[in-house]
Amino acid sequence: MKLAVCSDFHLGRRDNTDRFGHDIGHFHAYLDHLEETSDQVILLGDILDTHHGRIPLAFFREVRIISDLYAGLVDRLLGGKMRVVSGNHDSCLSQLPGVTEEALFESDGRRILLMHGHQFDRLIRTSPTLCAIGNYLGGAAERRGFSGALAFLDWIDDAANGGVKVDRNLLYRTKAVELALRRQVETIVLGHTHQQDCHSARGVTYLNVGANLAGRFEYGFIDTKSGAVEARTWG
Repeated sequence: MKLAVCSDFHLGRRDNTDRFGHDIGHFHAYLDHLEETSDQVILLGDILDTHHGRIPLAFFREVRIISDLYAGLVDRLLGGKMRVVSGNHDSCLSQLPGVTEEALFESDGRRILLMHGHQFDRLIRTSPTLCAIGNYLGGAAERRGFSGALAFLDWIDDAANGGVKVDRNLLYRTKAVELALRRQVETIVLGHTHQQDCHSARGVTYLNVGANLAGRFEYGFIDTKSGAVEARTWG
């Protein structure tokens, strides 16, 4: 089985808080490429950004607004053809049929665990509601012209996870490999950090697929028959 895995589109309100940054037609061509070169496309969360609305914690209200603004694209992403795993910015989607908080694929004798990755974030894990309110306030500040507000929230998150100079790839890779060993899977795949990474350690292959925001086209490719696990870009 060939899997294409992508994450972190952050489709929003088409204002200062929207980090998507793509031409819609070009992005559809990217999705065409993923579908044509794989047996299954998996979306690993933060596809929609429901935390930056004008009403705090009104997540499904944001889903409706974003779906109207990106009608054809959201319909394609959530229409059922692609496998969807929820992230921290669209965790409400896990209440929809077919959307899960993680996915396990077993094919050609290989076990692959896929999740967004916020499960390894100390601040989000311990205070998800506080994080959502912080994102709401950061979004409100961005709309009022404070362009560094969301970057400041990222700085706070890094500090909470071990310091602003922490190697995020190493941090998430280490935690993910430990989970893979406990769950007895050969490959574990994340998004969340917006940083691609592919590494093997202790008999486990770790893949971070990167992000598809701000005009970037980054994804992961897995071929269970050949054993290939790769971080790729398109375009």
